[in-house]
Amino acid sequence: MMVKNLGKVFMTPKGQWDKSLKYEKLDIVKVKVGKTTSGYIASADIPANTDITDFRWINLYDIQDGDATS
Repeated sequence: MMVKNLGKVFMTPKGQWDKSLKYEKLDIVKVKVGKTTSGYIASADIPANTDITDFRWINLYDIQDGDATS
């Protein structure tokens, strides 16, 4: 029987983004700047010390404080 490794197939919440950490494809982080919280997903493996503005991070949402509740 042939077996194929699909790699990582589920999104993994990683909490608050930390530039000093490395992230794997499909990791999800949040970034809070002022009253705006943004969510991002990694489209590829991302090495440590990579800015959140790097093309490998895809913005999922932006929420202003008070727009949504947990």
